[in-house]
Amino acid sequence: MKLLNDMRVKDLLNKLRWTPQFKNKILKITYIHRGAPNDIQQITSDKINRICSSYFTYNNSVGEEVVIPYHRIITVIDEESGEILWVKRGYQIN
Repeated sequence: MKLLNDMRVKDLLNKLRWTPQFKNKILKITYIHRGAPNDIQQITSDKINRICSSYFTYNNSVGEEVVIPYHRIITVIDEESGEILWVKRGYQIN
């Protein structure tokens, strides 16, 4: 896959969830999380419960639903290949 920055991150997550050829891909999603080390948190796409109009949800380790607005997502990376699929506009990857 190539860098998909021409696509909204919501559309990328939906494509990977509903397109048969991508359905089993696991993505690593990095997002801003105030209070976490370096204010950054990561989850994998198989943890996502719902993809909504302005956010997605997942259940944390104690079973609570967590809401992550799309504007907090920094990167989306293919877990298997390490390929960067999406990067937040204006964000530099080291």
